[in-house]
Amino acid sequence: MRITPELIFRSPAFVNALKLRELDLRANKIPAIENLGVTEDRYEALDLSDNHITRLENFPLLSRLQLLMLCNNRVARILPGLGVALPSLETLILTNNALARLEDLTALRELDGSLRQLSLLGNPVQQRPHYRLFVIYMLPRLRVLDFNKVHYTERRKARELFGSEEGKELANTIEAQGTFEIGEGIPGSSAAATKKTDLTDEEVQLVKAAMEKATTMEEVQKLENALVTGILPPLLVQSEAKTAETESGKMDETAEEDE
Repeated sequence: MRITPELIFRSPAFVNALKLRELDLRANKIPAIENLGVTEDRYEALDLSDNHITRLENFPLLSRLQLLMLCNNRVARILPGLGVALPSLETLILTNNALARLEDLTALRELDGSLRQLSLLGNPVQQRPHYRLFVIYMLPRLRVLDFNKVHYTERRKARELFGSEEGKELANTIEAQGTFEIGEGIPGSSAAATKKTDLTDEEVQLVKAAMEKATTMEEVQKLENALVTGILPPLLVQSEAKTAETESGKMDETAEEDE
């Protein structure tokens, strides 16, 4: 069902527990955000949960909106323009959506002036290395992330991690990539020239283990690229070959002992 003036006019509107005037558009199978200008900026809270929305975009100027809820949708992309359209937004709830990469979050930087609470629980991006510290670095005024208070020690770690030369380079690379695949559209890049291949479960575990042992942001970036492109770095390929060779040797020894 599309967001039409008729849907907006017949949807529940009330003062919620936070004493904000709220429009309830949840559970209408809405596929896209549109026609919200019809609300004439009357509401401080908007609930779009339990729909089929895939992109956070197309908001008119809603200068009064403070709370936006989009739980249980299919949001995989956040397009630029939120800062201009939603200048007073303090709380954004994106629990249980499909945001998968750190670069998918960079458009949220526009909300740094107002955003104080953000939930990305249940999104694949939560599994990315340094996810929480990157969001805290990107939104330094954020007070609550994923319903957990942002502590001073986390802010300090985020500054230390992404404030170094390597960290700044990685942060800039993530932001430059925006919502595009790494290397997408860049002639001669490995992502453009090489067809993406799927890593085996063993290779994925190998990459994740290497991420945990990584000591520089450059190493982390190379390993993240490996997960995206499906191409293992040479050192990991050699490590995998040595592991296979060792296991083969053990099997041969066991076989000789059995004989």
